[in-house]
Amino acid sequence: MIFSRIILLLIGLLLVNMASAQEEDSIFYRNDTAYIIKKPVIIKKEVYVEVPVVKETIEKSGFYISPYFQSTYSLDYIAVCSEKRSYFDEIDAATTPEINLSFGTAVSFRKSKMQYKLDVNYTAFRERFEWGGGSQTNHHNTLITAFEVGYFLVDNDKPFDLMVALGAGYLYTLNYSGNTFDEIYPSLVISQTEQQTLDKASAVVTGKILGNYYFNNKLSVSFGPVYSANLISITQKHIPYDEWRNNVGLMLGLNIKLD
Repeated sequence: MIFSRIILLLIGLLLVNMASAQEEDSIFYRNDTAYIIKKPVIIKKEVYVEVPVVKETIEKSGFYISPYFQSTYSLDYIAVCSEKRSYFDEIDAATTPEINLSFGTAVSFRKSKMQYKLDVNYTAFRERFEWGGGSQTNHHNTLITAFEVGYFLVDNDKPFDLMVALGAGYLYTLNYSGNTFDEIYPSLVISQTEQQTLDKASAVVTGKILGNYYFNNKLSVSFGPVYSANLISITQKHIPYDEWRNNVGLMLGLNIKLD
């Protein structure tokens, strides 16, 4: 009897040691018997769920206002009657185009891949006139209004797209200054205002290939090559030659969506 109790005591001590190693188990004794109550085992597992990143959809249709800067270079085409050829050659040899500067604002409406734009800009045309006694930059300051229709070549959902546009408009001369040669005495240098060289108005055509990058639904930038030309002469009828301007250059603009 004593031997069996010793055995039970040893077993109880062993169970107590095992219980100390498992803190979550409970042990109690009854009638020299040790009982172990094991708590439920909770298994925890971390689960990683990949959530796809949803990019913001850029809605490009709507109304825009677009301030811009443009620089161009004039490639003049001048038609001259044969009897005045020598007079024009003298002027042409003394004249070198310089960089023209434009500052403008456009209001446009885009629907899907079409854009309709009203463009108003101030353009300062410049050319260098040199003669034996010196040189001067001739200025022709104008206000140009044009209506353009554009077509977008790239998918509407992408942040970058490409547009081609054609337009027609009206050039109005604000003022001009500089020098030229006198028609009667070609060796004599006179001012353009004294000769009344330039006309008040002319019709123009425009062409553009513009890339547009959209930062978000409200803001984007436009950049690319531009072309413009006069459809009719910009010189007065009494001037012995007819002049059209062909201009090529680059444009950079900011587009702000209004709605």
